[in-house]
Amino acid sequence: MSGARVIAVVVTYNRKEMLRGCLDALLAQTRALDEIVVVENASADGTREMLAADYADTITRIEMAHNVGGAGGFHRGMVWAHEAGADFVWLMDDDGVPAADALERLLDPALTATYGILNALVVDRADAARLSFGFRLESGQIETLEGLEQATAGRALIEGHINPFNGTLIGRTTIERIGFPRPEMFIWGDEEEYTWRALSRGVRFATVKAARHRHPASRRRHVAVPLIGTLYIAPPHAIAVHARNMGYIARRMRGRAFSLAKLGAYLAYFTLRGAFGTAALFGRYWRDGTSDRYRLPPSREDLVRNGAVFEVVPRKVPR
Repeated sequence: MSGARVIAVVVTYNRKEMLRGCLDALLAQTRALDEIVVVENASADGTREMLAADYADTITRIEMAHNVGGAGGFHRGMVWAHEAGADFVWLMDDDGVPAADALERLLDPALTATYGILNALVVDRADAARLSFGFRLESGQIETLEGLEQATAGRALIEGHINPFNGTLIGRTTIERIGFPRPEMFIWGDEEEYTWRALSRGVRFATVKAARHRHPASRRRHVAVPLIGTLYIAPPHAIAVHARNMGYIARRMRGRAFSLAKLGAYLAYFTLRGAFGTAALFGRYWRDGTSDRYRLPPSREDLVRNGAVFEVVPRKVPR
């Protein structure tokens, strides 16, 4: 895929030093990118000034007037990349660091001809022997690289499993088929909704084991519940929006009965731990998602409106 136009989209918010590592890794790829776009989510730590001072010649910036979260940032960046004629868009957070040959491995013509979405294997930034997010395979939950190798011996790909948006390569035709991330999802869940949308529309996807992407370990806790499956417990600051997004996904993926059962399991989890306020908050936001109203703050109306206010600052030297 040497002639393909590939644009990397990085979303950042208040992590300028980690962002440096990400950008330097992108600039060092063995298969050079045609464009690197940073969606700067109105950071308050000097990120914008750092980009202007150190990366003006190499990075295009989309400077948002408001923080629109990962979902809004990836939405805006993907729209820009698609309009700029990208054949592939490579997505990642600011705290991710792709290996130097990650893009080259993902762009294998035999893979891109078969899969609409290809993900690098995401390993823990602090411990490369561990997976950042893990995989739930036929053999169970896999958390380590050794366990993954044992479970997938002889396979170069992990088909049907990806970790968006962390070193995730998406083809143009796939974007045109399933669209962009939903900006109203803000954070925590937009990647799962995008995966579900791809699956429901027949898009094939896989993780490429030889392509590596380092990222901090997931902050979600996993709680297994018989007959219900796994509960994902987000950090306190993301409980509400995560509940809303999970409610939306559960209702559409599995139907009303499953959604109610899943909600009951979450409410029981919080109530049994004496977190009555959290349980009430979770229930309100879950219902806001299952109904697809998205009226509670941050509301769909506010997030979509804020996502329309931005300025594009092109890199100074065309690549």
